[in-house]
Amino acid sequence: MRRWLVLLGVLAVAASAVAAYALLQTGESADRERVNSLERSLREANVQLKRANRERELERRELERRLGSASEESDVAKLDRRLRGIERDVVDALDASADNGRALSRLGGRIDRVSDRLSAVQDRRPDGAGR
Repeated sequence: MRRWLVLLGVLAVAASAVAAYALLQTGESADRERVNSLERSLREANVQLKRANRERELERRELERRLGSASEESDVAKLDRRLRGIERDVVDALDASADNGRALSRLGGRIDRVSDRLSAVQDRRPDGAGR
């Protein structure tokens, strides 16, 4: 009976050791699975972060392009206003030039009439000293 008790004691200790080993292996396996799961999650988060960074970079470039074109549009609008002002000045100058031309023409006509009168007066002088 003693032998059987000793044998049962040895078997109980061996079974306890196998159970403890299996428990440790299960814990390590669970830990490994958690680590693997965390690594996968980290990789996925990293991929999403890189994608978001690329999208933000594209948005930034688009905004810079739009801002650049907006300033160009503003410059074009300023130039357009200046061009309209110059066109008005040119039209005003042409009108003034036409007015001056008409005034010079009238003045030329007056000078011709005065010259004709002067010639007529000189021709009427009795001493003949006219010209």
